[in-house]
Amino acid sequence: MNEWLAFLWAPYQTYSRIEISVEALAAVFGVVSVLLAQRRHIWVYPVGLVSTILYSYLFFKWGLYGEALINAYYTAMSVYGWILWRQHSEQDHVHVAVQWANFKDAGIGGVIWLCSFLFVLAIYYFRPWIESGFSVWDMNQHSIHHLGGIDFLDASIAATCFVAMWLQAQRRINHWYLWTIANVVMVPLMFYKGYGITALQYMVFVVLAWIGLRLWKQSLQAS
Repeated sequence: MNEWLAFLWAPYQTYSRIEISVEALAAVFGVVSVLLAQRRHIWVYPVGLVSTILYSYLFFKWGLYGEALINAYYTAMSVYGWILWRQHSEQDHVHVAVQWANFKDAGIGGVIWLCSFLFVLAIYYFRPWIESGFSVWDMNQHSIHHLGGIDFLDASIAATCFVAMWLQAQRRINHWYLWTIANVVMVPLMFYKGYGITALQYMVFVVLAWIGLRLWKQSLQAS
């Protein structure tokens, strides 16, 4: 047990208490937002916004501008989803009806996945230049990051999450399958990156995504 706690805590030894608290708070808001998503509750988006904004702040503060840009995308998608859910809410104005994705949704999702994959790879490829504050000198001297297996895996999962967020905004049940896949892979990936608290969050997300899938199916059957 002590070895496990030591492994979990080791990456945070150089972080301030405020930074650790902010990451923990972001993780809590992330979990709450998924609980709200399970119940088709429109407050999934304002609560989720708190989580993505906090993560964007942390990554920016740590100089991880690529990850900050990705979370900025999550923030924008949360606003987009909030608007759509407000437009399609039921009579109580807080819940939405759900349905399965169709072939058109699959086609659009495929395009979003490919564009997102290339977008994230580009961020990682130019990471040294981005993290130098877009310095012209660094652009000319050492602006390129040689992509490795982790980068391609990370880009694939990020693209999958982007599609999941879009499908969630469209109120499609299928998005839970994508979240489940992404969450399972994100657990070891976050541990590898040194974000132990966030890795634990994704472990919880795996269970919540499975429950969310069941609840959305039940909602459709009851409608």
